[in-house]
Amino acid sequence: MTIQAGLTGPPTVPELRVRVWSDRPGADVTVTMARTGAPIPGAVITPRPLPLSAVHPSLPRRVVEISGLPPDTLVRIGMASEDCTVLTPPAPDGELRVLMGSCFYLPDDRGKLASAYESLRDQDRPHLRLHGGDQLYLDAGALPDAPSALERTHARYRQYWLDPVHSRYLRSGITLFAPDDHDFWNDYPYWMPHLSRSSSDQWVEHARAAQTLYDTYQALGNPDGKSWFSLDLGLVSLFVLDTRSRRGSKDRNPPERLFDPAQGLALRAWSAALTKPGMVLSAMPLFQAAANKILLGLFTTDHNLLAYPADARQIWRAVEGAPYGILVLSGDIHRGIVSEWRTGRPGALRQHYEVVASPLSLLGYPVTPKRKAERQPGGLQLGEDLGRRDVAKTFYCTSTDHFALLRFNRDAQSVRVTASVHRTPDAVTPKSEIEHTDPCKVEFHLRREA
Repeated sequence: MTIQAGLTGPPTVPELRVRVWSDRPGADVTVTMARTGAPIPGAVITPRPLPLSAVHPSLPRRVVEISGLPPDTLVRIGMASEDCTVLTPPAPDGELRVLMGSCFYLPDDRGKLASAYESLRDQDRPHLRLHGGDQLYLDAGALPDAPSALERTHARYRQYWLDPVHSRYLRSGITLFAPDDHDFWNDYPYWMPHLSRSSSDQWVEHARAAQTLYDTYQALGNPDGKSWFSLDLGLVSLFVLDTRSRRGSKDRNPPERLFDPAQGLALRAWSAALTKPGMVLSAMPLFQAAANKILLGLFTTDHNLLAYPADARQIWRAVEGAPYGILVLSGDIHRGIVSEWRTGRPGALRQHYEVVASPLSLLGYPVTPKRKAERQPGGLQLGEDLGRRDVAKTFYCTSTDHFALLRFNRDAQSVRVTASVHRTPDAVTPKSEIEHTDPCKVEFHLRREA
């Protein structure tokens, strides 16, 4: 059995709504204090309909939303014989803690992520975990044998979600998900020569299977079961991008695009209407070369954000033109980095920040001792209407398996953000690999912009 918790409402009582799904449709729901087992009198359990994308006869699901929970409290939610434990978000002005990570390869994890998470002190435990893509590797080796693409894909999901140690991690907090390519296959929707499932006669069936399983195992805990959404988190507002599942090429899911028009419109509207600082979760960093090429530069292995300049410009504009500062969170590139870039006139410069957290557990290639952290590109040319962007500073960089822990606190005129790296399996903050004596930790501020 699987049970998992997400979030779908603002952190105010009684509007705070924890979203929980189970693959036992008829299971009773219990809500108690995690440490004492005492019932929570104000808790209200409301059944929610499944989104159409998550309705499948072989994947039974039940979704409930639980309101009336006290803030900043450890709560246990049970369905049938399984339960999950969540730390509810704080009151609107309380310290908000967010875990950010991406790229998780179960065969090489061997319990490291769960161990690091369980090693965190109570005062470091996150209220929310953001998983920014590649939550599993559907393209790492052959899928398990089964009669159909859906059944083979489902078998790989079950290897991850029902692993005794990893499932304990998944049940131990509120988690929201965004998709990236390995949740389908490398550089989806493009063809990969080493993957028969990405070929012209198989890709549609396998893409449909990957989307169905993503909707029923990952997106189902997101607000309304969506792969992209916005969410009020009290001190900050969150926008989660989906730059993968609606991605198109000339031949597959045309036209060429990162996301469909509705998502771009929603992102711009969210940015323009901000009444507090924001966060954008993007599976891929803003500061990254447009594409990685091999075979004498003739074959692209990874189309990144800038390979789609029109849609990438929408993201840049949303971040740089907002009335409040926006923090970008991203993964994908198997490095942990915090960088700053600046825009505006001299004397009125705006500072912008990007936190990259990847990998949670590296796919077993290349060999770990050969990994090397690198700074983000010093500058990017975004086209005539956006010009060049340069990284003003890289605060730290690491290649260790890790997650980032973000703390948000109210200051007089801003929200103070502290970002730190927690290495798996021991949750120790490592030293930066570019500033050898400095720990992977930085503090900065998000404020209202003039």
